Amino acid sequence: MLLPMLRRLILVALITMAAAPAAAAGRYSADRYDVSIDVLPEGTLRVVETITIRFESGSFSQFFRAIPGRFNDGIEVVSASMDGQPMPTGREPGHVEVSGSSSLRVTWRFAVEAPATHTFELTYLARGIARQEVDADLLAWTLLPSERNYRIASSTVSITLPTTPSGQPTIDGRRVADWKLTADGTQVRIDSTAIRANGWLQVWIRFPRGALIETPPQWQQRQMDIGRFSVRWVYAAAIVLLSALAALFFVRQRYDPPLRDAVGGTLWSTARPDTLPPPIAGALLNNGSPRLEHAMAAAFALAERGELRIDEHSRVLGLRDFTMTATPTKGALAPYEEQLLEIMFAGTHAAGAAVTLGKARNRLVRHLRKFKIALESAMTAEGLLDQDRRSVRNRFAVIALVFLIGAGLSSIGFAFLVDRYGPWPMLVPLALTLGGVTAMICYAAHTPLSNDGVRRAAEWRGFRRYLRDLARDRQPSPGDAVIRQLLPFAIALGIAHGWSAYLKRHRSAAPAWFRASSDGSHNSAIAFSAFVASGGSGAGAHGGHGGASAAAGGGASGAS
Repeated sequence: MLLPMLRRLILVALITMAAAPAAAAGRYSADRYDVSIDVLPEGTLRVVETITIRFESGSFSQFFRAIPGRFNDGIEVVSASMDGQPMPTGREPGHVEVSGSSSLRVTWRFAVEAPATHTFELTYLARGIARQEVDADLLAWTLLPSERNYRIASSTVSITLPTTPSGQPTIDGRRVADWKLTADGTQVRIDSTAIRANGWLQVWIRFPRGALIETPPQWQQRQMDIGRFSVRWVYAAAIVLLSALAALFFVRQRYDPPLRDAVGGTLWSTARPDTLPPPIAGALLNNGSPRLEHAMAAAFALAERGELRIDEHSRVLGLRDFTMTATPTKGALAPYEEQLLEIMFAGTHAAGAAVTLGKARNRLVRHLRKFKIALESAMTAEGLLDQDRRSVRNRFAVIALVFLIGAGLSSIGFAFLVDRYGPWPMLVPLALTLGGVTAMICYAAHTPLSNDGVRRAAEWRGFRRYLRDLARDRQPSPGDAVIRQLLPFAIALGIAHGWSAYLKRHRSAAPAWFRASSDGSHNSAIAFSAFVASGGSGAGAHGGHGGASAAAGGGASGAS
């Protein structure tokens, strides 16, 4: 018995809460929305709108009328009143506020408690409404605001013309139950009833050519200029795009593509394809471009040779932290290894110099270009890079950079021409962007590797498949010593995370150069797998007549 009663109480509370916002907002409608229009010389309209609003429930503090700035040369407010009393301009209650640029907005400010009925009157001039067509002057106007959330019981529109039109006025409407048009010489009357929310009426009246205006209004002249110059902007954009493609074609003609053989299908075993060190092998598979994981692979290789020691700190809030300490053995270092240590240890890598893993990676990210230059020099010495192909590829990069910068700068400059010529000037920046993107694609599609580099990259690609299968337990697991030798290659070849999971599953013993914060081989193996995941990842890891828009007028209206 108690449970059903509780359910009813909850249901009543929910219904009350749902109804509260509606009650607070209040209900209102328009008993009448009458419009009087006088057509003045040069196609200007003098419009008087009289709106009788019945506030049915709730409290209200404002009523507004918004008039769009499209298809006219400007709207000028003459006067505004409430219940026959003119209201001065201001933002306080008892005043009317005029604001907006692209859409003029008139807001009556007051204090009203429902039920109440008030009449709002607005007089304004709408300039440049009449437009020129090939054989006629056309007057097109939206008679009622097309964006509003209240209904209108009835409306009467009276239009006084300066001369007799050349034909019967045309009416179109939406969400209007019924309307009636009466035309007698220079007088036009439109009566309508039961106009639902967002309902509107539009009128088109045609006159003999030159009867209303001698020249098109400014907004129409602007549209004509846009149409006249649009073809020129299309031609300009086409010339820019064709010039970009011609430049790319000319550069491509100087490119000597490598001879590709059928190497790379072999699945290698623990024996590496050749004697290349891990960072160079990884850069080969990245089309000759060194990245952060290649630098980290070089660091792992140095640690395996005894040049570095890694210590895990005590975990704080479950997060692991590692420190890299220099332990030089006086062994020979490659120039790119020297550069790597210089970057990680900020210039000094004497015995005992230490740096956290996070700080070392951040320094490598900031100064990666220095490492790349040193590693590319080593690749050139190995005969893996073709200087002519690198030159052509660099030209593609330069063209891409020039066109993309040009697209950005020109888009800023041409934005100032949009008001006069429409969106057509932006075709030129678009053409520059397409040219730049195409150059970037060409840059990525061409290799700087020599024929020998392409061949050896294919072999290392097969070795990467073996290491990936090994991490997925699809190949027999070798001993701990072999795993530690293969680890720098796994990092350089971009599969550090897969190998971290592999080491965690198999609990391989951590190398002598790694010291965990807790004792025990089990904890040491887990800590080492976490170090591989965090230290070996790349830079991106974890770490006829239209609708309402065809005529001027319309706009929005509402109360709150």
